[in-house]
Amino acid sequence: MRSIIRSTAPALTAMVLSLGLAACSSLQSAEGGASGAGGSRTAGAQAGAQAQVNGVFRQEGEASFFRAGEGGNTKTASGEPVDPQGMTAAHRTLPLGTKATVTSPETGKSVEVTINDRGPARTDRVIDISERAATELGIDKLGVAKVTVEADPAKQDSAEARQALTAMAGGGQG
Repeated sequence: MRSIIRSTAPALTAMVLSLGLAACSSLQSAEGGASGAGGSRTAGAQAGAQAQVNGVFRQEGEASFFRAGEGGNTKTASGEPVDPQGMTAAHRTLPLGTKATVTSPETGKSVEVTINDRGPARTDRVIDISERAATELGIDKLGVAKVTVEADPAKQDSAEARQALTAMAGGGQG
């Protein structure tokens, strides 16, 4: 009996720790946001300061990217399946459905993503982008890279997203 307990103890310990981390990350990422590539789901320093410039949301910080089902997540906060080939992203505060431009100062490239999830779980990151978006930005080999995230109310497809971004800027309904 003791040999069975000894041989299964490491696996049970790992499972309990995994469940505990999963519970913590789901609390941090509001409905199971995507995890970042190349890193654990532990908390670090708070990421990038946000600013509003002429009503445009702007945030600088680090981005990571996600792969399908990474960390056990198969659905986004918006209810869509996780799609690493979609042009999507997870962000803590931008309204779901927001179109955001992510720019890598290192590569000079920009992509447009739709915010469809909450996250990243790591507090030292500002956004989790899809694997495809990371590839198009040229940061997929890095795992984590500095980016600028911008969301302009005037460039949103939906009135709800325009209104939410305008309200975030303190401009009320618009």
